[in-house]
Amino acid sequence: MNGGGMLVPDMVTAVVARQPDAVAVEAAGMNLTYRQLDDAATALAAVLRARGVGPETCVAVCFERSPALVVAMLAVLKAGGFYVALDPEYPATRLDLMTDQARAVVVVGDRPSASRLPDTLGIPIVVVDDNGRADIPSVERGTASEVRPGHTAYVVYTSGSTGTPKAVVVPHSALRWFVTNMAYADPGPRDVIALASSPSFDALAFECWTALCHGARLRVVPRSVLLSPQSLTTVLRGVTMMYVTAALLQQLAMEAPEFAAGLRVLFFGGQRADFRAVSLVRKESAPARLIQVYGPTETTIWSSHQTVDFTIPADWIPLGTPIAGSTEYLLDEWLRPVAAGGRGEIYLGGDGVARGYLDRPDLTAERFLPDPFRPDRAGALMYRTGDLARLRDDGAMEFLGRADGQVKIRGFRIELGEIELALATHPAVATVVVTAAETAGGTQLIAHYVPVSGVRPPDAQRLRQYLADRLPLYSVPGFFQSWTRIPLAPNGKIDRGALAPALTPDGRIDRRALGARRRSPDNETLIQQRN
Repeated sequence: MNGGGMLVPDMVTAVVARQPDAVAVEAAGMNLTYRQLDDAATALAAVLRARGVGPETCVAVCFERSPALVVAMLAVLKAGGFYVALDPEYPATRLDLMTDQARAVVVVGDRPSASRLPDTLGIPIVVVDDNGRADIPSVERGTASEVRPGHTAYVVYTSGSTGTPKAVVVPHSALRWFVTNMAYADPGPRDVIALASSPSFDALAFECWTALCHGARLRVVPRSVLLSPQSLTTVLRGVTMMYVTAALLQQLAMEAPEFAAGLRVLFFGGQRADFRAVSLVRKESAPARLIQVYGPTETTIWSSHQTVDFTIPADWIPLGTPIAGSTEYLLDEWLRPVAAGGRGEIYLGGDGVARGYLDRPDLTAERFLPDPFRPDRAGALMYRTGDLARLRDDGAMEFLGRADGQVKIRGFRIELGEIELALATHPAVATVVVTAAETAGGTQLIAHYVPVSGVRPPDAQRLRQYLADRLPLYSVPGFFQSWTRIPLAPNGKIDRGALAPALTPDGRIDRRALGARRRSPDNETLIQQRN
């Protein structure tokens, strides 16, 4: 399907005209057809326009995953505004910050989610029912203001390295680019796509708009089900397409590797994927295609794809091929392309590059740079990802980790991702995350790992020796901690905050607190310090 010059709301309208009685969204106990979805969104859009919503006007939507969430997002775009999705589980201070920075003029939410909103928001709240209909008198529909490709479609907040979240501004043109260039997955009316991402995670835009623009069906996966592998397997029966983070894929591979049985396409990404976990899912679930996707929020959901080829012996998955209209560069510190065998930082350009960060011109200028490789396109930008990769001799890129995951210990620069890659090759290690903790004794490296199912956690001394045979001694962690499950954040990525060790009053790692984790039902700890 090609949307031509149409924007996303127009593409959805075209699908409604073609298949009005097809199911658009399904959840436990209820379905919305495309006609019902469109009617509810059109009515809610009129309510929003009556409250001043138009181009470059923000509406905050606050829901758990539900049909009403889909109605609200579509209504905002129909009204001509842009949305920011609030996770109702977020603390009040975070919700306050997001609505204030985005200058939201109204919040739309269902009754349970709206009840969690702080009283300090200071903007009107429109409460809708399970079908996305507002419980207020009808209003004149009016005429939507003209929306242009450069207008904002949505903003997504990402974590900042300084601790301050950043709002990425995604224009309609970038969202249109993404949904109209999916030949590598070929979504269509026969597909059932899982709506499984956190409302505040940009993968939700993939799930929602891919389905609605291609005439597919969305199936809502509740938060509680996503955290229960056995329940998830049941809910996914009949689903043909799904996205999971690499961290969640790894967890599911250990606990319920059959979860993806019947899927036509399983997308995974967000972090480096463990090839053994991917292989196990393929063996136990046999989805027709496993596609690794790569690209940060700043380049609109993702910008490259790699179908996993199991006929080629490998223990890693290359970053893959840029989506049509996207470009991918591996550059050195002087912005020169690296040669085969060299390392560099990944820069992404093309039609999916976002406008920048909301009200952060300094940070926008630092991360969104003029693209020197597109002299034919005035004003073209490329985004500096902060991700490091190695260019293999065959031209494929091997992801190494984050540039900001580099630490300095006793004058040596150490890449945490390189330690993770090395320890992940140990036959008894299923998952590994390396963190650095600032203590009174200096920076300490901690290797957090999950042993292969049914295997006793390896002795820390053996793991230490295994790494010492492969890495310089200054790169070998001083602490090794075994978990039954690496903690994940609501967006499905690794919760690094939960991995941070407690410190004693004199600023050293508290072994007693770490030992308490051993008694937790969710994990166990084996920790030893290098002499």
